[in-house]
Amino acid sequence: MASLTRLGALRALLTGRPHIQDDITRHFQQFLQLEIRAGEDDLREYVYHELDRYGVCMFLLSVLQLRTVVDAPTIGEMQEILAALYNSPSQAYLTTLSRVQNLPGSRSKLGMSILQWVCYSERPLEFQELRDILSIQDGQTKRDDRYKPSLTVILECYQGLVLVDKESKTGRLAHYTCLEYLSLDVFQLSGPLDSWWGIQKRIDDYPCLPYAACNWHAHVRKLDADHHLEAEEVIMLFLSSQTLRGTTEQISSCSEGYGWQYCQSEECLTITGLHLACWGGLEKIVAKLLAENSCPSVVNARSYIGSTPIAYAAGPGYEKIVQILLAHESDPYIENTYGNAMHCTAEAGRVDVIRVLVQQAGMAPGLDQQYSRLPVECTLDHDHAEAFRTLIDLGASVHESWERTTNSGLNGHGDGTHELGMTFLHLAAQNGAANVINVIIEENLMPDDIDARCAHGTTALHLAAGQSRIEAMIALLEAGADECADDDCGRTPKDPKTLFPVSTREWSSENSTNRRRLPAK
Repeated sequence: MASLTRLGALRALLTGRPHIQDDITRHFQQFLQLEIRAGEDDLREYVYHELDRYGVCMFLLSVLQLRTVVDAPTIGEMQEILAALYNSPSQAYLTTLSRVQNLPGSRSKLGMSILQWVCYSERPLEFQELRDILSIQDGQTKRDDRYKPSLTVILECYQGLVLVDKESKTGRLAHYTCLEYLSLDVFQLSGPLDSWWGIQKRIDDYPCLPYAACNWHAHVRKLDADHHLEAEEVIMLFLSSQTLRGTTEQISSCSEGYGWQYCQSEECLTITGLHLACWGGLEKIVAKLLAENSCPSVVNARSYIGSTPIAYAAGPGYEKIVQILLAHESDPYIENTYGNAMHCTAEAGRVDVIRVLVQQAGMAPGLDQQYSRLPVECTLDHDHAEAFRTLIDLGASVHESWERTTNSGLNGHGDGTHELGMTFLHLAAQNGAANVINVIIEENLMPDDIDARCAHGTTALHLAAGQSRIEAMIALLEAGADECADDDCGRTPKDPKTLFPVSTREWSSENSTNRRRLPAK
């Protein structure tokens, strides 16, 4: 080295591992030494660069890869992982899944259970719901809070595979544990409750109960043939219990916003296993129940307010189940407080079931004068234009419909004219059914004068404006409705003082309080 130093043009760079630092210092102490060490900022930039290069603009992939890097025990292994990063999400998931499976003992089992629930849930689960459902052990009929995992343990066990929304405290990404949860002894022994307060307290005490009650059938529908056969015994046992059925019906109805008549214990206790199987779309279970007993009292079983299994299948739109029930002589004309199967189907906008009821069951789309409301009017409740169009195509008439409805004595008039002189277009505007209004206009079903007056001189546009039905107002205006038309009090649709007549509001509420809401369970 001494000889080399005499060569003025020579520049030498010597590097080595830390363990030879003492030799370097001893032999080269007279030469300039510069320690090269990666600073924290340099390391951070390097890691970011590598993750960004392989992350392919997917944040979750980068998160999973970063967790893999952080879990490496030594710096050398971290660098090796960074150098070999993959850009495949599936590989990232497999690596992370392997890490979950390699957790110690029960933590691995818990991690896999969490992933099952989050992956297969029908909606994002809140952490309290997740803790509640994870506390249920196989074969357990009572809840034991000792088995509830803490949020910290949950976060640790799913190893980053689940995204957590900090604001809503939900996890996003089950099997028939829902039924095991619904079958706890407390629900078996007590059944449905007699007050809103009691129902709310039960939900507070059992956070996952609304989810289980509303979604158990969705999980059953997802089972493959082998697992469905395995679960059948549990399902049939659950459906055979009056108190479990009652609790489930009460909690699901309450959670979905149904009125008290659907949540009262008298109604819930008269819901049969066939009702629940029909509502849940469980075709195989319906067939099994009917194979065991298909007598008229079972097929046409009526709940406390008159709901039948076919109405429960028609509302959610389970066409095949409706056909099965009709083949077993189910009567679609039986009414509950809202109407019969056709009314429920029209309200829910189930076009395929409407056709089955007309073509297979022979139901007239206009029905008889005995009904206070007709199917075409039910489509207005949730503005189901295609259901409305289907009924018209099958022979229903908006003019005949309204005359029949008023002739039934709904408002004490039997002369075929409504006390308010309303046309079907008025009714559609009042309900804010913009999509149906567009069909009325497209098919030229509207009255000769779009500004036809009902009682108090109000037009359809007055009624839409009085309820701030903006989309209905737009549809009417685009069809040429007069925004300057005066009613009997000199008010125009754009007058801020435009209001419904009291009797119209009363008529509207009379027809909306005693009915099942759009099936959304």
